[in-house]
Amino acid sequence: MSKKIYILIIDDNQSSLFLVRSMLEDEGYNTLTANSGELALASLEDNIPDLILLDIMMPRMDGFEVCKHIKQKENLVEIPLIFLTALTKVDDKLKGFQLGAVDYISKPFQKEELIARIKTHLALRENEIELRKKNKELVLVKEKAIENEKRFKQLFNNLGDAVYVVRFGGENRGRILEVNPEATRQTGYTRSELLQMNIIKDLFIPGSEEISTDKWEEKLRKGETVTTLEMKRKKDGTEYWTEVTVTPIEFKGKEASLSINHDFTERKKAEEELLKHRNNLEELVKKRTVELNFTNAKLEKAAGMKDEFLANMSHELRTPLNAILGLSEALQEKIYGNLNPKQTEKIQHIDESGRHLLGLINEILDLSKVEAGKIGLEYVEISIEELSQSSLRFIKQIAFKKKIKVSSSISSTIEIFRADEKRMKQILVNLLSNAVKFTPDGEQIGLDVNVNEKTQTISFIVWDTGIGISKQNLDKLFQPFVQIDSVLSRQYEGTGLGLALVNNLTNLHNGSITVDSKEGKGSRFNVTIPLMENGYKGTIPIIIGSPRDEDESKINMNEPDVLIAKKNVQAKKENQKLILIAEDNKPHLTTIKDYLEAKQFRVAVARNGKEAVEKAHEIIPALVLMDIQMPKMDGLEAIKEIRASSNADVSGIPIIAVTALAMPGDREKCINAGANNYLKKPVGLKFLVKTINDLLENKG
Repeated sequence: MSKKIYILIIDDNQSSLFLVRSMLEDEGYNTLTANSGELALASLEDNIPDLILLDIMMPRMDGFEVCKHIKQKENLVEIPLIFLTALTKVDDKLKGFQLGAVDYISKPFQKEELIARIKTHLALRENEIELRKKNKELVLVKEKAIENEKRFKQLFNNLGDAVYVVRFGGENRGRILEVNPEATRQTGYTRSELLQMNIIKDLFIPGSEEISTDKWEEKLRKGETVTTLEMKRKKDGTEYWTEVTVTPIEFKGKEASLSINHDFTERKKAEEELLKHRNNLEELVKKRTVELNFTNAKLEKAAGMKDEFLANMSHELRTPLNAILGLSEALQEKIYGNLNPKQTEKIQHIDESGRHLLGLINEILDLSKVEAGKIGLEYVEISIEELSQSSLRFIKQIAFKKKIKVSSSISSTIEIFRADEKRMKQILVNLLSNAVKFTPDGEQIGLDVNVNEKTQTISFIVWDTGIGISKQNLDKLFQPFVQIDSVLSRQYEGTGLGLALVNNLTNLHNGSITVDSKEGKGSRFNVTIPLMENGYKGTIPIIIGSPRDEDESKINMNEPDVLIAKKNVQAKKENQKLILIAEDNKPHLTTIKDYLEAKQFRVAVARNGKEAVEKAHEIIPALVLMDIQMPKMDGLEAIKEIRASSNADVSGIPIIAVTALAMPGDREKCINAGANNYLKKPVGLKFLVKTINDLLENKG
């Protein structure tokens, strides 16, 4: 390209922004970028691009609003603007064109299609500029011709367009009175031949004009200038298009008109080729739209299968893990009798390994749910101090064992900000855990929090003086299932999902994450999220969590061990609450049953949902523990039938859904079906008993 072309790309999605920029720069275009509407409008104050690519779905100010602002400014209104978006509805396309867009491209798109459309609109824009320039020249010529009669002849003879002085009105209407040299070149006739001709009868092809001869003559009599398109015929019979500007003048004391004829045959052909190309593009777009609709249907089906797979995988992994953790907890509490020290130690190892496995499963499922778009954010007001300290508490004991010094600092004029507390804590705990893992004994880690009021952002910086990361490995950090230390004899355990999850959760907050690291010197991870209007001074009641997020680790794990001596079990049966367990997994059922009986409950068992409904009517238990995935009748249907019972004693039984279903919306399904509470497997046995007692006390 001889001329530098600048294209402004406006998109809040960094990946999409980078992809489009790379495509354009590969074609030799210069690019400007903005990841929000506000930044784009600010950039346009100083930089005027040749073309704008604009996303629609953006926070705070969507693409339609940005387009409206651009088209309201005189210096920007003529810039070609193309919407580049995932929205495919016809109404959205119509709205885009109504706001002034020249084109609308739906994601995903092909590079060739994008480049072809950009080239087309840039060419159209160049033609428009050239046409305006030419029109300005023509107007200037006409004004000068009228204002300065002395210069008329010079302009008349030297003008690059054919000029005719023509009589209008009366019998001699259209008689050529004078021509310039360009008229002879354009038509092939000599000056003498032209002066013997009538421009209407001899040169003009009837029916090609945009305005009839009578109408333009009427306008000329009013002193108005007429612009029209006409097709003419040369001496050799060749037909050509002219853009004609006619102005009333006085010539040798008689009424006449000055007709300036610009040959735009080549441009007309080019416009027809552009129009043909545009029609082809429209057909191509229609065909591509059909293909994309088919592909989207397949993708939706695949997404549904993925969701089903994730739900099944969650259930299949959590169910046996629940039995492992439940049995290890029961054994540590000596439910099945006393253990010797060595047995206690081994059981603790089983428990630690099981909980480590649970953490890995949660990382895999969380990352899968984020990538599938199944995780939404629940914004609440968060204390910066409380978030920092609660995150640090998760790793302080491990750091203490490694004699690692932990420090923190907060530099901020605000105390509260808004974000998803659970996900923010997940981000910080992952980064802090990595800092401890990759920092040798006796070194330091820290958490620094800074608020930038100018940019309205809050930054959480997790740093360490650990092993650091080499330059060639920095690009691998945020890729899922990739670990830098990936050899068979690697020193550090884990799935390699932690940083990928951190990156995705940060992106969900419209934030960014950067890393600065030197091998052998340590690392600094900086998570920055926008404050928007959400940060402010002062204190308010802090929302730490909700019942569904309650951490079972908060339950006192130091309560006295339960010794299963027969004399303790032989309490009066009438004083023991009857619990109905609906569960088809035998290991899990046995663990829960043994533990509840050790806690002085009576226990009845149902192996499927249908049996659970029947036994609820038969024995009217104090409470039901209901699994969801069971044969014959699932737990959700069983809960609904119990709640629909005509027997008030049955319909009012407290029900706790205890299930391995842990996908977004599963809790809501259980509560909507009629469950009083929802616990996902694996669940701590002490936490389960506390939940049962709380429900029974509230009922009483």
